[in-house]
Order: sequence, then C-alpha cells, then structure tokens
Amino acid sequence: MFRILIVDDEHIILNGCSFMIKETLELPFPVEVLTANNVPQAISILEEQVPELILTDIRMPVMDGFSLIEYIRRNEIDSDIVILTSHADFEYARKALRYGVNDFILKPIDEASLKKTILDCHQKKAKEAEEQKNSYYMKILTMFLYDISAADLLLTDEILNDLFPFTYFSMIVAAMEEPPSNLDNTEGLLKQYYNTCHCYYLSEQKQLICLCNHDTFFVKPADLKEKLFQTLGIPFILGTSISSSSIHKLHHLYTNACQRIFYHKAFGSNENLTGAACFSYQDCIQVFNETDESKMQKALLHYIERINLVKDPSSFYLEQIYISFFQNIVLYLEHVGIRENTDEILILPQELDSTDKLIKQIIFRICQIRQKIKSDYSDENNEVLINQLLDFIKSHFQNDISLDDLSEAVGMHPNYICSFFKKATGQSYLTCLHKERIFAAKKMLKETDLSIESIARQVGYNSSTQFARIFRKYEEISPSEFRSQ
Repeated sequence: MFRILIVDDEHIILNGCSFMIKETLELPFPVEVLTANNVPQAISILEEQVPELILTDIRMPVMDGFSLIEYIRRNEIDSDIVILTSHADFEYARKALRYGVNDFILKPIDEASLKKTILDCHQKKAKEAEEQKNSYYMKILTMFLYDISAADLLLTDEILNDLFPFTYFSMIVAAMEEPPSNLDNTEGLLKQYYNTCHCYYLSEQKQLICLCNHDTFFVKPADLKEKLFQTLGIPFILGTSISSSSIHKLHHLYTNACQRIFYHKAFGSNENLTGAACFSYQDCIQVFNETDESKMQKALLHYIERINLVKDPSSFYLEQIYISFFQNIVLYLEHVGIRENTDEILILPQELDSTDKLIKQIIFRICQIRQKIKSDYSDENNEVLINQLLDFIKSHFQNDISLDDLSEAVGMHPNYICSFFKKATGQSYLTCLHKERIFAAKKMLKETDLSIESIARQVGYNSSTQFARIFRKYEEISPSEFRSQ
C-alpha cells in the first residue's frame, strides 16, 4: 500500500487533493490517503505511520511547514517531501529545497502535476526497495562467506526476519566448472522442497550457493541431486549442510556444506575416511592451534582414540588417520585464507607402525606448517599489510568497498583479510570504513551547507536514512543535530 500524507490548513486544498488522488487520478497501484490540517496533527500521524510521500503547505498557523520538515529529518523518517506552494511563495519553496525537500507543486493543484509527482515517487520508492533488498542479499553473502556478523553489516533482526521468515536454515553448495544458465530455474526447483531460497553463483570459487529457509528441521530430498542435474545440465559435486535455527550460524552451515564437497574430492567413495574426517574436524583444528606441546599431545591422543576403531592398527590404517587429519588441516587453512602447498602437507612419512610414531609425525608436520606460516606472515609483513589496507579504505571510502576489493588491492585471500583486520585493529573492516565516512561527513556538515542527502551520497551511503542511522550509531546524535551544534 502506497501511503500519502497531505498537510494543509486550507480545507478546500486538503479535501480537493485527497478527492483527486482517490477518485480521479486512476493510479495503477493501491493508495491510502492520510490528512492533517496542521503540523501537530501531522506529527501525531507520523508517530504511528510512515507514508511514502508527504505533500505539505509551508505557511500554516501554530507551526509552519519548515517545522514539520525539520521534525521529519530529525527523526530520520524515510518519506519523500513535496511542497504545495503558490506563485507568491515560490522563493519560499526554493528555500525549502535546501532542507532536503524533493519537489514542489504550484497551487492551484492540477491533476497532471499531482499524478506525475505521485508516480515519480512510487517509481523511486520501488527502485530503492529493490536496490535495498539486493543490497541486503549481498550482505548476507558476505555474512556466510567471511563470517562477518550481522551487526557489522547493519542487518537488524527486523530486516533478517523480513528476508527469512521461517525457523530453519540450510546451505546447499554445488561445485561446478561452468556457471549455471538460469538461477531462477534452480530457485524454482528448490522451492519444491524448501519454503524459500536465494541462490548465488560465485565465479571465483566456482560454486553455486543456495541459502534455504524452511519451517521443518529435517528436509531430506532424496532426488534433489538428480533433479538439480536435469535443471543445470552440467556436472557438479553437491554438498548439503546440516540445519540450524539461527541465521547467525550461516558461516558454519556454508563451511559444513563445503566440507562435504572437499571430502568427496579428497576421498572419493571411501566412506570410512570421509566419515572419520567429518566426525573429527573440530578436534583436528583444536590440535593444530594448540601452542602447548604437552596439551597438543594429549589432544592428539584423544583424537586418535576417538577414530581408531581397530585394536592393533596396521601401518595402512595409521596412514589413513594421518591423511584424514591433514586433509582437515588443508581445509581449515583454505577457510582462513592461508595458502600452503597441499602436496607437501599430505606427504606420508615413513614407518607409521605405531600410535606413538603417528603422534610424533603429526606434531612434527604441524610444527613445520606453522613455522612456514609464521615466515610467510611475519609481523613486519603484517605491519605493511595493515597500512596498505587502511590507506585503501581512506582512498576509496566513497565506494561500496567489499572484502574482495580489499583482497584484490593487497593480493591476499578475503578470509585472511577478514580475520587479520580484526586481529590487527580490534575492529572489522566495515567499522573502519564507517568511521572514515563519518569523519568526512562531519567535516562537510561543519564547513558546507550541502543537504544531508547530498552528504550521504558523497560519503558512500545510498540514502540519508541509512546515513543518519549509522551516524547516530557512532556519534549518538543525528547529522542534523550535529550540524546545529
């Protein structure tokens, strides 16, 4: 429903304008008309509802139209504002444009001007809504690819609930060499099993990723792989995650689906190795990241005991445990964006004929890998890297910078950039980006008379509403309050 609020102290204008909209304009979409004959009445309405369009007179008793406009901007109400004005007040209306007013209509109001104003506003709002929705879905992509929190991406629970209204989430990932010809067909197929889904094809990863939102925890479509092949027409390896009731676990679901693809590539049809690796992934990572060698040995022994199902394991069996362990380490390093030589990591040591020797060889190889990583990612290199990243943000804050942009600028993997940035600065790259934008915006608010909408666009935000919300988050006041101070 497209809502319009008309504010005018002249009942003829108020009623005539309302009648035109409801009865004579023949608008191609449903419209609700709200009316107020003074500013206090209008404010009372705005406390309950947010119209897409506000048509307001300037000269009114008690409070004038500028008071209403200031209230709207101060409270970050995302409505377009159009002034109703006579020829005598034309200069008055031009002054209103500097307050962020979208347009004005001359009195007496004719149908053609009014209809054009409403259609233009509706088209603008529809475009903004579509752009906003696409922006949200791209943020969701960043959220599950790089484990960036919804809060950092400014995705509120209200937004997330609107995008994904059902309780459970699953991730389906198909690794393929060619891009699918039609994502809509894939989404249509998946909606036979899940309530809703959103698909992305990532050319660099060569993955089709489908985020599914559903109202039943267990969804096991046995024929999904066959039907996907019929839809896509190209070969792929499929990985389906477990289900979760939290959208904040999307990164875990994505890595879980990728694990299954990784194990299929690494172990083929060997279900024993696949099962052992999948079952013990977190144990392997805990061992790899343990800095105390005695604790590492204890954790490693626990890991081996959990997956060693044979009383007197043969050398071949111990080799399988070794391979399974380091395949998980390769997968982990890929996820955190550290590139290491996989072939070197997976070279089998000689004479793995006892559990003790297996433990010693695993620890020896872990120390080798960690030393190599320490050498490749030294503190000196890290200092250069963080300066490069900060300089890039300072130079490009007006643009919609992504982790991919940052990684391309410094030649590092996005996953590594994401974790490194937090470790080096104590904040996410997005927080740093917002602070740089706010710093530039404060300078403009102090030194220029540019409108807040114009400043928002110049520092990289899509709208004054988005800008005001972020400004208030970091400064605890609105942009207009900051300017007035």
